[in-house]
Amino acid sequence: MEKILDPHVNRRIGRRKFIKAWSWPAEVEQFIAEMCEGYTVHVCSGNSEMGDLRIDKYMPADKVGDMLKLPIENWIADTVICDPPWGVPRHLRARLIYELRRIMKVGGKLIFNAPWLPRAPGLELENIWIAESTAPMNDCGVISVFRKVENEIAKNNEAKHTVI
Repeated sequence: MEKILDPHVNRRIGRRKFIKAWSWPAEVEQFIAEMCEGYTVHVCSGNSEMGDLRIDKYMPADKVGDMLKLPIENWIADTVICDPPWGVPRHLRARLIYELRRIMKVGGKLIFNAPWLPRAPGLELENIWIAESTAPMNDCGVISVFRKVENEIAKNNEAKHTVI
């Protein structure tokens, strides 16, 4: 039996079972692809082929990397797509959003799929899309779209965390 290092893969949590191979359904990928602009970095890409640069810690991708410490330089992406594991602990959520913001150019777009809505200086909410579930009392997918705007606090923070 293949040993899988990711604690979220092939593991049952409540009524959910996480599986090794993951990607959005084709119609969702098309919906997201239509929102992308310019050079696109896909963080937590899973098996998805979307993006000019795909980064994932556990699945085959262009770069292997942790979503909390991305192995790319600041201000590289026109669009960042991210669908992190939905079980990201609350204390790590801000760190994830700041890391995604760090790699975005000013004016860039963040397309973020999670059951929670992030907030960070320098990111302005543009749109929210909700995938309704047919099951009662089930989580729903929330795709939030942000624009990165000039913000001195965010810029100073990003300058301190330059990755080479």
